[in-house]
Amino acid sequence: KLLRPSVSEKEGSSIAVDNQGAASSAVSNSTSAAIVGVMKLNTPSKTMIVVPRGPRAYLVNMQGFILRVFEDKTATGMFCAASVSSSNLWLYAVKEEGTLCIFDISSGKLEGSIPDFGAESTKKFKDGTHNSSLSSPEISSLIPHPSQHQLAAFSNSKGQKKGQLVVWK
Repeated sequence: KLLRPSVSEKEGSSIAVDNQGAASSAVSNSTSAAIVGVMKLNTPSKTMIVVPRGPRAYLVNMQGFILRVFEDKTATGMFCAASVSSSNLWLYAVKEEGTLCIFDISSGKLEGSIPDFGAESTKKFKDGTHNSSLSSPEISSLIPHPSQHQLAAFSNSKGQKKGQLVVWK
């Protein structure tokens, strides 16, 4: 089933779910943004996280009703990659400038952030040294380990060696 979410700015609104076209969202009135991720949750049951390329992510039920909004009010920027822990406790969302936000899914609260996550994930070489001449490339994907406290990050940046996956412990 493909989604065509239409996301408004507050909790209690809804996301329209249908089976036509590519995933996109109307985040701020007429502004359209691509969807970074849609992740079905086991807990709470019959819910999913929708992350548009924008400053907020949403916990919604399968009917599209917004149950919770996730937002980092201390930093600007748009989410460009997101993932949910295998325990369904944490939402990891990284912004364009490289800040990783860690949200508690049950409360929506921002529990922590790593400001240099993007730079650390994309500028490191295999030997542990850094390439300081690269600007911080955008993270393309986040992958949590299924049973350990590890998070992997990947970037498709042309300035970075293709296929480099950085694991955070």
